[in-house]
Amino acid sequence: MTRISVVVPTADRPDLLRTTLASIARQSALALVEEVIVSENLGSLETAAVCEEFPEIPITFVMQDPPLDSFEHFARILTMARSEYVAIVCDDDWWTPGHLATAIRNLDREPSASAHVSCYVAAASEFPSTGVFWGLGAIWLAAGRPDPIEPYVLDLAQVLALAWAFTPFSFTTLVARREALPKSLQEMLQSPHTYYEDRMLFTALAKHGPIVYEPLVDTYYRAHAGGWERGKDPEFIQTLLRQCSDYVMGLARDVGVDPPALWREYLTDVPPGVLSDVSDVFRNQLGAELLAEHDLERLL
Repeated sequence: MTRISVVVPTADRPDLLRTTLASIARQSALALVEEVIVSENLGSLETAAVCEEFPEIPITFVMQDPPLDSFEHFARILTMARSEYVAIVCDDDWWTPGHLATAIRNLDREPSASAHVSCYVAAASEFPSTGVFWGLGAIWLAAGRPDPIEPYVLDLAQVLALAWAFTPFSFTTLVARREALPKSLQEMLQSPHTYYEDRMLFTALAKHGPIVYEPLVDTYYRAHAGGWERGKDPEFIQTLLRQCSDYVMGLARDVGVDPPALWREYLTDVPPGVLSDVSDVFRNQLGAELLAEHDLERLL
């Protein structure tokens, strides 16, 4: 029987963590969850108290002492997991009840896949009406315009094309095959800046097999004041975005992939509503100069 480990990185946010753990407790596939590793990275004893509120979940509580860089923290607890499948959910996010069941079903159907990700809403609070979707049109185009309610299967070239343009997936939607994680995590941690590392993990995983994308929403990502980007200088963020795109371009060239050329193909005869969505994302993430440089501005 398929078994799954869930890892929950947390950092002294007990009230947010409570929502996360409640969403794990409501999983329809809870019987398949072998362990839930909750790892506290800022020394909060309140985290352990919150874990005790959920005796129905097989929680193992870990205290990181000394604290780790956030992405080193992710990597360490992901490698602690022992089940065939490994899921991660951050302490400020939550899942709908079918998240794990959907991921397991889709991975079982695609035995060559390295990982599963899903559509998410970036929510300002627990109320979905305050949230926004991100990048759905671009993912649909890169996947070859499939049936929008069936899982998409994305190969390395498609994942690199997406990661060149923006961050297409969220850590908190990831369910990976454990065997694909060690080298992928090592490659993630070798990236020049922590800001790149979510993109880097997914491109690294795609080298071990395609990534399955669930296009129906099953995860809520909390966009709150404690997020990394909040309060940062916008020009600094734009510089990081450009540098990250350049870095992904280098990775793509190493394996013979040309992301701008793929997008010139993907962006041919795009339905107006989808084009508007893609245009917003590309202009926000890549900027007009880079789009013009690669002859993409005219297509948007």
